[in-house]
Amino acid sequence: MTARLKRTRHPGIYETGESYVVRYRDQSRRQRQKTCRTLDEAKRWRAKVTLNPAAGSPRSGPTVSEYAEDWLTMLAGVRPATAIEYRRDLENYVLARVGAVRLGALDARRIRKLAYELREEKTARAPSGRSWSTVRRILAPFSVMLSAAAEDGVIPARPWPRLPTPRREPTKRRHLSIEELARLLAALPTPQDRLLVRFLAETGLRISELKAVRWGDLELDGDPVVCVRRRHRLLDGEQETKSERSSGNVPITAELARELKAHRLRNGQPGPERLVFTAGDGRRIDEANYRRRTLDPACVRAGIPPIGFHVLRHTHGSIVAAATRDVRAVQRRLRHASASFTLETYVHLLDDRAGVDAVRRALDQTQ
Repeated sequence: MTARLKRTRHPGIYETGESYVVRYRDQSRRQRQKTCRTLDEAKRWRAKVTLNPAAGSPRSGPTVSEYAEDWLTMLAGVRPATAIEYRRDLENYVLARVGAVRLGALDARRIRKLAYELREEKTARAPSGRSWSTVRRILAPFSVMLSAAAEDGVIPARPWPRLPTPRREPTKRRHLSIEELARLLAALPTPQDRLLVRFLAETGLRISELKAVRWGDLELDGDPVVCVRRRHRLLDGEQETKSERSSGNVPITAELARELKAHRLRNGQPGPERLVFTAGDGRRIDEANYRRRTLDPACVRAGIPPIGFHVLRHTHGSIVAAATRDVRAVQRRLRHASASFTLETYVHLLDDRAGVDAVRRALDQTQ
């Protein structure tokens, strides 16, 4: 019986338990495979069949585009949605500029030049140029690919330059005040629109998670909760949430539960598999279309700058942080994987004088 292949962290190399299998494409682009006794032997063979430029001139070996296609085809250890994003960013931003360059000829200077070109490029979404955080996100798949090439021996080392890393400033993260949120709710045209925005603001769900919430995910009696299990994005459709921490039950208020019951009644008591929030024609919400037709005009009427859906998530986190002064409460509500990320984002809302008299009060109790 053929041994089952287990993916390793090295693209194109699989473990069988007693040996390693290298899958590669020959010059005619047909897929081949070779069995090796050790991982080092497999890595050396993979480097050889991918035309190792480290053994010859930088002018030999695969181009960036050739290696990228091979790497993307055999990418292991990442979610399908991540693989799609890797391919999109490489094709849109990297291969169009340096795809014809030999992998062995890449150096830090050339990659730094690419980064600054992306930084200065003006787009409809970034009329004054991209931020460095956006540039670093765009180039992340390129960095991962070059690390794999170095591990496989295709290049001697990853030629990555130092790029600016601006420090995140939590106070610049956009959120609405209670007064602004109230004005926005009042400016929305229909009860369903008000419920949708209020639901996001009261639960802190991501818009991708709201688009996947079905009536069977809601417990509206007793202690009402929303069970977050899935998300929906245009990129990869409906999938499980991105991590185990992202899933879970989010408690909601009894008043919001009553409004959801009324919403269900208005829509003819749909079954448990039906979506809670839909477009006017009953199909899944298109967030870009909803922003353009409903949310942006409501912001104008409310006298606030147009916002994205994620601002409502930050609004929820900010209000909870200001009310509870408890980072763990915010982390649980927003389902952040890291408490340090929550603290960095909302620390400016915590009370600087909290605990100032804790030692004095403890000493007083001993007397």
